[in-house]
Amino acid sequence: GTAVATTTTKKEPTDRTDDPVRMYLREMGSVELLSREGEIAIAKRIEAGRETMIAGLCESPLTFQAIIIWRDELNESKILLREIIDLEATYAGPEAKQAPVVERIEEAPKADEKPRGRSAARDEEDDIT
Repeated sequence: GTAVATTTTKKEPTDRTDDPVRMYLREMGSVELLSREGEIAIAKRIEAGRETMIAGLCESPLTFQAIIIWRDELNESKILLREIIDLEATYAGPEAKQAPVVERIEEAPKADEKPRGRSAARDEEDDIT
């Protein structure tokens, strides 16, 4: 006689309906994807909505009031510009430019005038003594 080896394997149904991941994937597989034209139409609607929103904000007296307050607080050194404007977001993206270095750079003195700044103060002290 020949012995037949029997192995007991647990068969799991491959199409379980109680598995949420499988249910999600099945549902997503039945949803039609956007065509190129559909994507363009949605992008145009988003852009038009954004422009409408910006126009509305620009017409609002509250926006104007906030800008005046920011101007005053900036002039009085109560806040920094980076607290108002997100420079990383402003200068990020596919056409990213180098973010400007925010520091004060004095102009180079002209040939007929004395240099300004610390060396000018020393020159004036030398003139006094």
